[in-house]
Amino acid sequence: MKKISEVLDSAPSSPIYGEFWRIHKIWQKSVTKNTAEVTTPIKIEKQTLTVLVHNDIWCIELNHLKTEIKEKLAINGLNIEELVFKYKPVYVKQHQPPKRQFYEITPKMQSIIEETTKNMDNTELILMLTKAMTAYFKRYGTNL
Repeated sequence: MKKISEVLDSAPSSPIYGEFWRIHKIWQKSVTKNTAEVTTPIKIEKQTLTVLVHNDIWCIELNHLKTEIKEKLAINGLNIEELVFKYKPVYVKQHQPPKRQFYEITPKMQSIIEETTKNMDNTELILMLTKAMTAYFKRYGTNL
């Protein structure tokens, strides 16, 4: 299996795609691995590189390191006049609990419910117990 970077390096390049990929690669070489994990360079316009930062503390810290980062970018072939960091959090979709599975009431389950309630006199109690047992069997099912 090929790495995504190998596929992208060999992909036909358009002027926009090629420039973006070049900036991205230079950015990755110029900053630390931790910095690269929380940032995404998004555009270069009028000698200004705009970088999204996905952590507010990192955004503050990177603003203090602009000069050093611009120097490293220049060493790696990207000469810019200004470096702009914009904070934009990454929203992670929360884990959704799996949907409950409901079972069909089998004839055997129905006969158990009827057998349990057949000798009862109180109609209200019969309805409540029938409803409770039906809900139980639908929710948990059995091998019946």
